[in-house]
Amino acid sequence: TVFSARTKSWFFSRKPALALFLAFIFAVTATSMVSTLVSFGGMEPISAYSMGIIWIYVLIWFVIRDALKLVAYNLIEKYKIVDRTAYLDLVKAKPKDKLGMSGIRKFSQDIREVGRRRGESVDAIFAVDVQEKLVSGGRSAPGEEKRVHFVDL
Repeated sequence: TVFSARTKSWFFSRKPALALFLAFIFAVTATSMVSTLVSFGGMEPISAYSMGIIWIYVLIWFVIRDALKLVAYNLIEKYKIVDRTAYLDLVKAKPKDKLGMSGIRKFSQDIREVGRRRGESVDAIFAVDVQEKLVSGGRSAPGEEKRVHFVDL
């Protein structure tokens, strides 16, 4: 489905990135080998023939879903179900707030307080280096390290 979702046209109309393609090859190879060679909890491996039938079934439905995607996009465009121009204007008009160091500190304190109230551990805090342009609209000194602490709630 990742191959289909990348484009508004047929999945093969745009070449996938090498990383995506290699991940696909690895996943398909690994799952196929596991399903035909390994038994789990009393389940026997499937035959190579069964695996082939399953992959044919998957590929047929993949092409059908991709065709249905094209139909859906055409219906959306034809009946103006989504006004693309209005949507893009809305996205452009949305304010882009920047969170300064005091805002980051307050956010971190608020998250820690929620964790304390819930009785959850605040030891799961990790620091993230925030890029210069994301903090204070670029007013920090180049290379200056900013630490933002988050709690895994």
